[in-house]
Amino acid sequence: MSAIATLSTGPMLNLIGTNLLSKSRILYEDVAIKIVVEKAKGIPMYIYQLYKDLTLKLSREMHVKLDKTFAEAIPSGMYEYIGELIQTSIVNRQGGKSMLAALKTVAILKTKTINSLHLAQLYQTLCEKLGEKPNWDLYNQTHTLLIYDPKEMTLRFPHDTWIDVLKGKSSTLQPTLNLIDNVIPDTEKLRLAKISGEETWSRKYADITYLKERGALTQRDLMQALLLAETLKMNFQNIRLFGLEEIENYKI
Repeated sequence: MSAIATLSTGPMLNLIGTNLLSKSRILYEDVAIKIVVEKAKGIPMYIYQLYKDLTLKLSREMHVKLDKTFAEAIPSGMYEYIGELIQTSIVNRQGGKSMLAALKTVAILKTKTINSLHLAQLYQTLCEKLGEKPNWDLYNQTHTLLIYDPKEMTLRFPHDTWIDVLKGKSSTLQPTLNLIDNVIPDTEKLRLAKISGEETWSRKYADITYLKERGALTQRDLMQALLLAETLKMNFQNIRLFGLEEIENYKI
């Protein structure tokens, strides 16, 4: 478990919060920081998750402030805070139920991580299944809420608490999760994840061969394809990745 998840004293949490907010030039009131520290119950990750939430709001609204009213409105404890964050930032928006289904799917994958291209395809697949229109602004903002590894091109949850919440530990989120699980059971989610993974690979393979034929293939293009294949193989046994051996032998 990350060091940021360990219990800390009030003054330490206060310092973590003020440093993070100041770094991003997010305005705050001292009384609001005090309220947030009390609600964190000694868990630094609560402070960090609030910081991530505020930076996302700042990117959308151009101005945000952690004031007393805001601090009093957020839930106490990690499970309910994360549940409320997902509910307001994702579920309540157009295409939100499908994105929640996508996140639940990632939470039950073997590695708990997903290639960013695969997440986009999975989201589109789940929108079709649930009868929603894809919201690519929502996809981009969800991308911001998660932790992106540019080297591996993968997305993962900021903390294991997200996984617990997506499995029903938040009373706020549980009703919507139950609804989704009734329509798309976990076994079906994993089947759709594998199918969408194969579709993602097919598109990437087509791009690679197109660029290769025209002499425009770069090392970066090739590396992105191989990283996608690696992540897919780690999550799914016997996944069909047509043409992988071919492009593994490409020379740039």
